[in-house]
Amino acid sequence: MRYVIGAVAVILGLVQLFYTRKAMANLQVRGDKNTSPFVIYGYWSSFVVGAILIIFGVGFALQTM
Repeated sequence: MRYVIGAVAVILGLVQLFYTRKAMANLQVRGDKNTSPFVIYGYWSSFVVGAILIIFGVGFALQTM
């Protein structure tokens, strides 16, 4: 069961990173002077959540007990 939970967490983390990258690319193309300067903090926190999910998933799946 822990392998399934670990795999799901890793997949969710990868999806999170994929959509963060996609949103940043969209901002670079369509961003203008009306874009909030705080949007980069949202992308940063999204990246951190994705990285934490991947680390949690790998650690949970490889847990030896």
